[in-house]
Amino acid sequence: MTTLHEGSPRARRRSGPSSSPTFDQEALSPRAVCTHAAKISDKSASTDSQILVGQLCIAACALLWGTYAPALRLAYNSPLPPDPAVVTAIRAMIQAAVLYTLLQLQTNDQGKLADDHGGADGEEMSAQGQSGDKLDASQPLAFARRLLNTTSGSFWIMGAELGFWNFAATVAQAEGLEFTSATRGSFLMSVTALLTPALAILAGEATTRSTIIASVLAVFGVGLIVLDDTAGVPGVSPTYQMIGDVAVLVSACFYSLLTVRIGRYARQAAPVRLASSKSTALAAIALASLGVLAVKRGLSGEGVSSLWGNPFDLVALGAIGWAALGPGASAAFLQSKGQGVVPASQTQVVGLA
Repeated sequence: MTTLHEGSPRARRRSGPSSSPTFDQEALSPRAVCTHAAKISDKSASTDSQILVGQLCIAACALLWGTYAPALRLAYNSPLPPDPAVVTAIRAMIQAAVLYTLLQLQTNDQGKLADDHGGADGEEMSAQGQSGDKLDASQPLAFARRLLNTTSGSFWIMGAELGFWNFAATVAQAEGLEFTSATRGSFLMSVTALLTPALAILAGEATTRSTIIASVLAVFGVGLIVLDDTAGVPGVSPTYQMIGDVAVLVSACFYSLLTVRIGRYARQAAPVRLASSKSTALAAIALASLGVLAVKRGLSGEGVSSLWGNPFDLVALGAIGWAALGPGASAAFLQSKGQGVVPASQTQVVGLA
């Protein structure tokens, strides 16, 4: 009987390659297992804390937004009040300057701006909009869903789109608040609590039953305010009051669309960069619009001074300044940061809570 010695060529050929897995004894030690479990626990806790921070950002953003209508109403009640185009342009320029300065400071501190929500989510969102699939307009629902979910990796395109929706919403609200009260305008704007979840559902976002119930209750409250004829502005006819209400509701539609679109971009861009790009585009569009209006006033013989009869009114300037810093720059940053973790359908409900 031949004995095969370990290490001999025949023994190695007969035994063949080992099929048993090789374990790292150090990795399986109790200390290593406990450390790995602690990392998983810390990751879960971090996620929960990020959601809480996001919800707090949205709630703070809603508080700031609540001061926007009273601030504009204060500016319009001043002697020789500014035109809404002037208010929008000044507010947008201050907002863009503040956020751009913040962006530069953060960039200089970090060498390059870290992407708070980048990585796999950002790449997935960007690829979703650049997949190359053609949009089929023959299927309206599918067409709308793809439009709502399409994104671009370019910050210029992202800023231009978000800035346009922000501009349209701001102008419509500023025009509407000329003919409706701050209280009525604020309650009318809360219709976004229904419009935003509706657009989010259309985009394919999962929405909870409690969110839908809260949205319906919010709109019910809006209906009660609209039916209250005593909530108007003294001296404004019912016809102009209705025009103001419609303008504010149109603004709510644009803000809802803006909220859903920010939610699509917020996971692939740092909050300060997202807010800055949007605000810069908003300022550019607002300045262009104001320039066109100034030329039209000049050609019509009214003069550029008709845009604001008293540009040194400290009360009006203070109101516009607050609208730019509070509901403007601060709210834009908080919304971008909050929507990185809070779904668009819940954003309005959290803000109204």
